[in-house]
Amino acid sequence: MQSQKVQDNYDNKNSLKFDDKEFIYTWRIKDFQDYYKDIPDRKNDYYIFSEKFSSPGPHITQSNFDPQSYIYKWRLRLRIHGYRDTINNYYYTYPIYDNKSNKISLNLISYDDELKITEENQEINYKFEVIRSNLDNCIIYQHEENEMDIFERKSSEKSLGEIINFFPDQNINSKIDLKIRVYIRVKDKKSQIITSSKLFLPRFIDYFDNGFFSDINFTFDCGSSIKASKIILASRSEYFKTMFNGKWKESKESKIYIKDTKYKIFRYLLKYIYTNELDEGLTLEELKDLYIESDLRNLENLRKMISISIGEMMNVENWEQVLKFGYETDNEGIKYSATLFGINNWEEICAKKQHKELTLDNILSLKLILLNFENTGNHKRIYFLL
Repeated sequence: MQSQKVQDNYDNKNSLKFDDKEFIYTWRIKDFQDYYKDIPDRKNDYYIFSEKFSSPGPHITQSNFDPQSYIYKWRLRLRIHGYRDTINNYYYTYPIYDNKSNKISLNLISYDDELKITEENQEINYKFEVIRSNLDNCIIYQHEENEMDIFERKSSEKSLGEIINFFPDQNINSKIDLKIRVYIRVKDKKSQIITSSKLFLPRFIDYFDNGFFSDINFTFDCGSSIKASKIILASRSEYFKTMFNGKWKESKESKIYIKDTKYKIFRYLLKYIYTNELDEGLTLEELKDLYIESDLRNLENLRKMISISIGEMMNVENWEQVLKFGYETDNEGIKYSATLFGINNWEEICAKKQHKELTLDNILSLKLILLNFENTGNHKRIYFLL
């Protein structure tokens, strides 16, 4: 039995993010073909382990602070199943190896001494996705859409099929990088999934800021303006429905002055209403401003999209302001995402002195980070860096 723990290069670090109640961890394996070809004896099972990572437990506050129930600790394990067959010759018997018969499976394993579900009505759900990332982004394995399995220690291993199918044209000498993603959700057993009709809204991008299809004009301090349709805005936003239903003075106006809001940010907001999509390429500051505007105008789905985008662009240099923003807006998803990033990158954060703005306002996250990191055995060296 052989095993190997994969270390990522700096440019391909494991990524963590938090999508509403769904935690997402991405494990990247560069040059997977080398791991496979270097297996010394394919008659035995061979294991490749990810780095350890943590996912959030149930909602936590200062009054019910318990780091052990807040954090679930995991790692992923790839198992290449050993295979051996024999050929009987007149003179002797010898083994042969067949690449096509090597199976491969993926396992989510807990490295807590005792994994606890804190409430009887909760369960841990998970699903996997395996992508060949460096060539064609080919999806090698994926759970069915909207399908998740219940985590159980003895039955969380999933067969990914024959390893030969991981390689382009079944050529084991081809260079491949793997991107393995696990989605983890702490779910209420009694909850039911409600399909939102908003997912099926049409896109009206061709009518956005188009004078032929507009009856309202938003103006700004900078002198710019945005043309829009009252019907489209009111049909997709309760805020604008209230604005145009006759009770506000704006309902009778054809021109509305937008005060204390940047033109560019308001344009992103209106464009989302027209398309049900968040613009790509926004900076962290733009996302933060847009989050505040979407919160003021009760655009819940847009807030969720922004929270995910903020989590995806988080790095060692900006994680502190992301954490601070999560506390300023009381957004649990952003707080979770930043806290978990701190847990998994604390050594580098301290080395680069990117922890100077931690205050009493976000001390709960700091306690979680330090208590979790203390369990790794590296805390003495890290405290020296503080």
